[in-house]
Amino acid sequence: AERQRRAQRIAALRTQFASVVLFESQLGCTITPIEVHAGNDSHAHDDRTGGHFHAGRDDRGQLHVDVHGEYALRCATAPAGRDIRFAVTKFYPTINTVRVRMRSDSIGTVARIERDSGALRP
Repeated sequence: AERQRRAQRIAALRTQFASVVLFESQLGCTITPIEVHAGNDSHAHDDRTGGHFHAGRDDRGQLHVDVHGEYALRCATAPAGRDIRFAVTKFYPTINTVRVRMRSDSIGTVARIERDSGALRP
């Protein structure tokens, strides 16, 4: 049952991710999933992305599994200088921390989002 719930949650990251990442509507952004997997799921590994996953223990000793998602972002207006916010807990209430890395041809930025607080600003 736990594996089935995990598979459903990962599938939701493929289909509902655009509802988790919040852009200003006037930017006209769309998000397309490229690769989404969890923990030790089999996956192709691209050394350029630095994607690396493990199961481990969090600060409270609770078991966790890292989830990796790679998405393509296209916007009618570049989001540079605009906050990108997240609504992770709306869909995944048990997720406390999300590390977000955004790269393009000209920029790279990283943010740590705690319980939907904070933003990524490219």
